[in-house]
Amino acid sequence: MTADARPRTILDAFDRACATHPGARALEIPATGARLTYAELDAMANAFAAELAPRVHRDAVVALALARTDPWLFAAMLGAMRAGAAYVAIDPAFPARQAAEIVRDAQAIAIAATRARHAEIADAGADAARIDCATLAPCASFARPPIDPASLAYVIYTSGTT
Repeated sequence: MTADARPRTILDAFDRACATHPGARALEIPATGARLTYAELDAMANAFAAELAPRVHRDAVVALALARTDPWLFAAMLGAMRAGAAYVAIDPAFPARQAAEIVRDAQAIAIAATRARHAEIADAGADAARIDCATLAPCASFARPPIDPASLAYVIYTSGTT
């Protein structure tokens, strides 16, 4: 993307914001007081992407079973796309059986979750590798593969009443 070109993907727009405003606030979660700059969120997204990338194939999906108040949820969304995968967010309040069904149906290649939540989902019948965000060290860069704007970015499961 050239400096004056329109972003083709959400990642292009995010990368531009990171380059032009690295110290500006990118994320604020009032419930926890968490605040991240673009540079910090970018480094977390890079760490997640680097961890996920070896597992990624075309239209791969990673399950994100992280709380909405966890900054890693937002970093993982960006990191999944940066690695060339799509993500499916799973509300931590969902029963394990329902979460496992989503993981199986989406054919998730990995689950970002706490150890306990991953075990619950696995015990309910969905086995996918666990990504432990708490152990990831933020990194300044990640050599992202080319992303086709038509690629799958995320998967949404609804209750069926929408």
